[in-house]
Amino acid sequence: MDQELQFVQEKDYPGVTHLRQEITNTFGKSNLSSIPHSEVLSKIDDAGKTFRVLFIKTNTTIPYTSVYMRLDCGYMTDEIENKIRNAVAASANK
Repeated sequence: MDQELQFVQEKDYPGVTHLRQEITNTFGKSNLSSIPHSEVLSKIDDAGKTFRVLFIKTNTTIPYTSVYMRLDCGYMTDEIENKIRNAVAASANK
């Protein structure tokens, strides 16, 4: 998510508090991460060089409420991936 969302105030954009809660309820707090909007755009640009990127737009007009999802393969954790990568690197150094 855009890090800036936590600073959007309810008095300026009515409904933002409810929207933040809905995002947390939908995705779970542990699955969410926030980075500056400019970094999000950079990551999307980088991903677009290798993968197709799908954008789904809504009519919401509250700033910084975009939710970005990166889908992983689902059958391997980052921990296992790192173990495999480390083993490959170690074998190359022999």
